[in-house]
Amino acid sequence: MTTNQGKITYTGRAFAQDAELAMSGDIVRALVELITNADDAYGQADGDVVVEITRNEGEPVAVSVRDNAKGLTLEELENCFSVLGGVTSGFAQGDDVRGLFGRGAKDTAAFGRTVFESIKDGHYGQFELTSEGTWTSRTSPATSEHRSLLQIPEGSNGLVATIFVEKHGIEIRRTPQIVERISNHIQLRRLTTTRLVSLQNIADEERRPSQVAAWEPPPSEHLGEHQLSLDGYDDVEVTLNLYKLLSSAEGRVNVYSKQGIEVRGTKANYDNTFFGETSPETAWIRGTVDCPHLDHLIRDYDQTQGADSKNPTRILRRDRDGLDAEHPFTKALASAVLLIVVPILEGLKPAQDDSGGGQELRKDLADAAKDLSKLLEADLEDMDDDDPSRGGTTPTYATPLLIIPPTLKMPPEAKRSLTLLIHDEAFPNGMDLTMEKVSTAPNELLNIASVTRVRPHAIYEGISIANIRIEAQQLGTGTLTVVDKETGHSATSEISVQETSVNPIEPPETLEWKNEKMSVTVEKTRSVRLRAPIDLG
Repeated sequence: MTTNQGKITYTGRAFAQDAELAMSGDIVRALVELITNADDAYGQADGDVVVEITRNEGEPVAVSVRDNAKGLTLEELENCFSVLGGVTSGFAQGDDVRGLFGRGAKDTAAFGRTVFESIKDGHYGQFELTSEGTWTSRTSPATSEHRSLLQIPEGSNGLVATIFVEKHGIEIRRTPQIVERISNHIQLRRLTTTRLVSLQNIADEERRPSQVAAWEPPPSEHLGEHQLSLDGYDDVEVTLNLYKLLSSAEGRVNVYSKQGIEVRGTKANYDNTFFGETSPETAWIRGTVDCPHLDHLIRDYDQTQGADSKNPTRILRRDRDGLDAEHPFTKALASAVLLIVVPILEGLKPAQDDSGGGQELRKDLADAAKDLSKLLEADLEDMDDDDPSRGGTTPTYATPLLIIPPTLKMPPEAKRSLTLLIHDEAFPNGMDLTMEKVSTAPNELLNIASVTRVRPHAIYEGISIANIRIEAQQLGTGTLTVVDKETGHSATSEISVQETSVNPIEPPETLEWKNEKMSVTVEKTRSVRLRAPIDLG
């Protein structure tokens, strides 16, 4: 019998597949890696992190992250970026850094070439990594041209990492949307509250004003702090803080959501989750779990490679999407957290009235149903009569601001929400919607109740959205206007406050359609109404 031995070859194709899995075509994942690397390089020292997105005609988009921290020599560049699974970050030795996977910035090559340039102790070093895993490096004395290009002042050190997005099908979002995502990303929340992270767009060699990315915790009420005991991990210290949001969050819990339990180590944020809980009441809850033991589990696994039954697998998922749900520590943590959270969620559920009610109650409900049907009838008529597509529903560079709907009818004392659509390219500095930018004429017709912050549109690329809440004060016709004085752009909506006149409608005796037949034109919205008696309702 012949016995052969060898070692598995890790090819460039395998490197590319692993990198693409880690990045998932999302440039924000790459920026998380590079920004946290820059923050680790500063350590406890002050210093800014600058992100630049350069778009020049005929060239691939270049995304750079620069710092003026400690810099790297050529040997350090090669050790950091040419070895998979290395321990050069200092995390394994207990330094106050992240060092999550020993891959980090290498995976940014999934988008194309990544070039790392550094100045340290008077020497310039460059390390270029391709998407196939091949690399080249060079070094020379640092010149004034090097320092000017890298924006590293004389006498200082620093590093600039630049991703050249050469892969087809990779879309780089507009700067305001990237700012929004960096500000809210779970792994950057603590970082952007303690260190200045700014983004700058450069288009055809024209440098636009910077925008700052900073996490702003949503308004909430502190529900309490809890020290958790984990089954099977008796000596582990875990602190849970819970908050109730003042207004419910939208969408499912994810790395960007306002709701969710942030799971944190000594320095790194690892996950934002509800540990499998999906009840609607989770939209009201956010919290933090502080657990330094997570750092120990990560370091320990590199040594034991699964020999420890309490740490049999890597607790952090390879794709960077949080904790491994099947790890025994994650299961123990989930059980301890949900033991506290589930009763709170139960308390948030609306109370249910199981009583059938007497004849008087049923009469009151029937009367209320009649009144409600009148109001609903009026509102639905208004909704069908107002065509929100008049004037166009998508802003353009020529008409960068639009208020939807452009005309609105409402009864006295009613409240309505209008939508402001913003064409991002027309606002190079971004646009903040404030109360001062919204006015009505005549002033006494409407009250501006509130405005929301500007945020990226959930569907349309390059468009942002905000909402304006208004309340009718008196009868009449007027105009609501939004003006951005910096650019001079404006938008209006014609508002008519009038008494609603409807004919009394008796509830039907059985289920019936409001209209047996109806027609609708292309791109026109109509409501199909089903009517029911109070017994069935």
